[in-house]
Order: sequence, then C-alpha cells, then structure tokens
Amino acid sequence: GYLVANPSLVRGKRVIELGCGTGLCGLVAARLGASRVLLTDGSDTVLERARRNIALNRLGSSSAPGSDGTLSTRTLLWGGLVAEELRSEFDVVLASDVLYFTGAWRPLSETVHELLSPTGQLLLAEA
Repeated sequence: GYLVANPSLVRGKRVIELGCGTGLCGLVAARLGASRVLLTDGSDTVLERARRNIALNRLGSSSAPGSDGTLSTRTLLWGGLVAEELRSEFDVVLASDVLYFTGAWRPLSETVHELLSPTGQLLLAEA
C-alpha cells in the first residue's frame, strides 16, 4: 500500500485515523514508526473491534483501556466540537473509504481542519 511504500509520511509523527473501521491504516502507521496513533470512529461497536485488533497486533504495552502505548482509541463524531486536547494535535490525518455519501464532505473537512497541526497533512483514500 501507499503508506508502506512511503513510511516517512508517518514515521515519528502524531497520527489520527478517522472512521477507523478495523483500524488497519492506523495499525500500519504504528508499525511504520508513528510516535502516536489515535483510532477514531463514531460507533462503539467499531471501536471495540479496533481495540481487539490492537490487542492482536501487540505493538506496545499500556494498562489504559483501549490503549497499547503507541495506539489508542476514542469516539469522534465529525462536524461536532473537537475536544480541546485534540485541536491542532496531529501531523497526519488518515481516512480511508469514509465518504459513503456526499453529505459527509463538510463535516469531515471541518473536523480535519481542527485536528491538523499547522503543517499537518490529510491522507484520504477512496475506492
């Protein structure tokens, strides 16, 4: 994939994955050396699946629920107010196959704008 061919995009960087699903993109970013990866989704069921995948792929250790040292999970709804501790906090925002309907563009754009550091970048993949 694109990240594997370009590991410098995430190596040593703070990464957040929006609409994480299984968490694959975030897991890959962690394996490639991201300093921090936060997997987010609006569904608790999806986040539970992502936490299981973090556990199955043991990339670090932490006693915090939903956390694996480098990797953690959190509920995040697009277009809403982003928590203060997340604003301008990330070097890279990952999103893959998240735009199921045209109405998602605006909330996604607003959320990405709040999350990215001034020099950050969005990596968006859609099939």
